[in-house]
Amino acid sequence: MSGALARSRRWLTSVTAPADAAVFDGEDNDTLPARVGRSAMRFTLVVVALMPLVLLGLLFVGAAPAVFAQGAPGGTVFGTSDQTVGNGFRAFCKYFRVIIFFAGFVGFGACGIMKMLKMPWGGVFTGSIICWAFAGLAQLFYSFSQGNEVEINSDLDF
Repeated sequence: MSGALARSRRWLTSVTAPADAAVFDGEDNDTLPARVGRSAMRFTLVVVALMPLVLLGLLFVGAAPAVFAQGAPGGTVFGTSDQTVGNGFRAFCKYFRVIIFFAGFVGFGACGIMKMLKMPWGGVFTGSIICWAFAGLAQLFYSFSQGNEVEINSDLDF
């Protein structure tokens, strides 16, 4: 074997070692589900190990088209309106707030499933509460930025 091929085989063996050492609840490790699980684990470990390179490659590929964002040579970067950047930032904040809210919602559902399966669920529960708190504060700040008032009804009469 050539030197590069031997090094790449050693790297692959070192990255996928946790998958090879996995024992599935004392089962025979040559069953189809065990082989599929081990292959999925190997694939995931390789993807995680290569993720920095993939992200760097996507950064270089995605940076080149950004040069053409002006449209015409000597043109303006953000168009003719001075509100473009502010509107884009507000839209990003609005959609991010909605995504975080739904992430908390999905997290609470995952907590229920994890509790039924007797898995540790406290971290997911805490993260879901933090997501909802962040989404609530973001909604409050968004309302204030739009000039709206948030009324608090302390009467509690139904």
